[in-house]
Amino acid sequence: MAMERTLLVEVVSPEANLYKGEATMVIATTKLGELGIMPLHAPMVAELAPGELRLKHGDDPADTEVFSVYGGYLSIAEDHLLVLADLAMDMRSMDVATIEARLENAKARLADVPEDDAEDKATVEREIDWLESTLCVAKRHCKPQ
Repeated sequence: MAMERTLLVEVVSPEANLYKGEATMVIATTKLGELGIMPLHAPMVAELAPGELRLKHGDDPADTEVFSVYGGYLSIAEDHLLVLADLAMDMRSMDVATIEARLENAKARLADVPEDDAEDKATVEREIDWLESTLCVAKRHCKPQ
């Protein structure tokens, strides 16, 4: 029996190395739309868009790991896929209620930012955008608590 070919996948953010292992297929959300990557994919670099990154390990949906990513790049060369995400979260460790609470907290903080503090306002607005994107991913893939 022939062995199924796989990709070596690394998912990295500034905060952590989130994943290093094999996958039979990766689906990424890029600025140009969803991109499916399988072993022997042509070399390329793509800019990530806010959304999900799915690592498939088999045909069963339960064999898929899901990450929420926000910005960054992916690079594929030979059978090695490197995902350099600005922000990333493993959905196995998250639940909808936790993300909703973090989002509400960020919205409350935004209301307290002085009007003349454009830098802080932009930082909190980016966090809100990230959490809203992550909440969309979580609602598709996480079990409610």
